[in-house]
Amino acid sequence: MKRIPRQSSALGVMDLFDVIGPSADLKLNDSGVLQTFLNSVSDAFTSAQGTPTLLHGRRVEAMFAYVAAALGKCIAIKEEDAGDLYASSTDLQAPDYRLILNDETEILVEVKNCHKRRLTAPLTFSPQYIQKLRNYEATFRRPVYVATFWSRWSKWSLVPLAKVPVRGNHFGFTMQEAMLMNEMRSIGDHMIATTPPLILRLFVDPVTMAAGQNRVIVRTRAVEMYCGGRKVEDKFEKKVVMYFMLYGGWPQRAPVEIQDGRLMWIDHVAEPEQPTPGQGFEMIDFMSGLISSTFTRYTVTDIGEIRLLKPRFDPDALRFDIPRDYHGEDVPLWRFEIFPSSLETSHEAEPAPG
Repeated sequence: MKRIPRQSSALGVMDLFDVIGPSADLKLNDSGVLQTFLNSVSDAFTSAQGTPTLLHGRRVEAMFAYVAAALGKCIAIKEEDAGDLYASSTDLQAPDYRLILNDETEILVEVKNCHKRRLTAPLTFSPQYIQKLRNYEATFRRPVYVATFWSRWSKWSLVPLAKVPVRGNHFGFTMQEAMLMNEMRSIGDHMIATTPPLILRLFVDPVTMAAGQNRVIVRTRAVEMYCGGRKVEDKFEKKVVMYFMLYGGWPQRAPVEIQDGRLMWIDHVAEPEQPTPGQGFEMIDFMSGLISSTFTRYTVTDIGEIRLLKPRFDPDALRFDIPRDYHGEDVPLWRFEIFPSSLETSHEAEPAPG
């Protein structure tokens, strides 16, 4: 899916003038209007730059569009709240996005970022806010969903507005409740599993390690990959392993192999902290989580500072397509499509042979 720019930069500047102009009482034919306008933009930008919640919220909004596009079940995604809205009632709240799915279903999505520390801490909404979204839903005759990014766990949920429960004087849900109502499957999300550990092995020219030596210079002479103890030979399967290691949620460590006092190779090992005995595979993450981790790599620094609201490339670049008929030789794969608990079937497992 490609991003189609909405307009030229010149028209974008005029739209920005139209937004800022009324509050500063600016007119296009005013003397010195350009400098006044630039000062207003500078003040607004500085204020936004110093408001982390605003920046994180906007970045997560952009992330959802990239995730929905990369999951592969959308024909088109449009910013619904962009531009003016003219209506007979002002009691409306435009959701963030309009999605058209492959089956031509059309839905509206309001995106939220939640950074709660506890799984049981609810994300809440005022009755007025919910009612405005409901009014928009009724006016445009399209269902509204609330997409929430639970940022501490890098998980997405997609809950129909009609199912957002009442919590005392407010509406809302915890992450646990949202996952029970989660309909991310409808836009192509699924959970991925394979057999641990995943290993990237760097063979080096043998180097003698003296007693107490903690720093050596090495030269890599060969690279091998392993999945569940099996050496990975296929080129595509090597890409799968690398993708899971880079963006999956398994903890990593880097043991070394020393034989007769010489450093032989360095391993980068990814595996779950507590494997499930007798299961034969372990969950890596939802595909939406893998895509979000990739998105974050290009928009957030190593120390957590936002450097971009969205990557400077199309969502296609975040799509890692594993064919539905994938048959792994050395990298077995399981896909789990998670249904909301209100349906008779709570989950569906689809193992890929091999």
